[in-house]
Amino acid sequence: MARERSWIRRNSVVLGLPALLTAFAAPALVAPVQAQAAVQSTYTTTTFGTANGYNYTDCLTNGWATRCKLRGYLYGAQNYVYCKRWGDEVRDSSGNYNHWWLKTDLDTNLWGGGPAYVSAYYLTKWGNDEAKDDWGNTIPNC
Repeated sequence: MARERSWIRRNSVVLGLPALLTAFAAPALVAPVQAQAAVQSTYTTTTFGTANGYNYTDCLTNGWATRCKLRGYLYGAQNYVYCKRWGDEVRDSSGNYNHWWLKTDLDTNLWGGGPAYVSAYYLTKWGNDEAKDDWGNTIPNC
């Protein structure tokens, strides 16, 4: 038993006050980084046709602006979206329309990566000015 105690004493490290403060402060420095790494929720939607993707939701009326360059395309299929934002109206000749735009990752990017907005007009299950997932849950605002 005495032999074990002497081994512990010889191999123990005594930390000074600066080392102890650093040891206790380290978790506080790591916490904000972990908070930024939170995963964003997604909502499953089904779309028809190929939808144009833009950086902003007012690119149909401000299409001349450099910031409104076409980003890419989302193909008609089951897709995921992050959130919705009100914007320009997309309308067809039959009277179907939608002002909601869905933030998602595009299937084809013409330049740059990252999420873009596509019109909720392309949702297969919902009507005018509706933006819900395939199960009828309202997609949250961005």
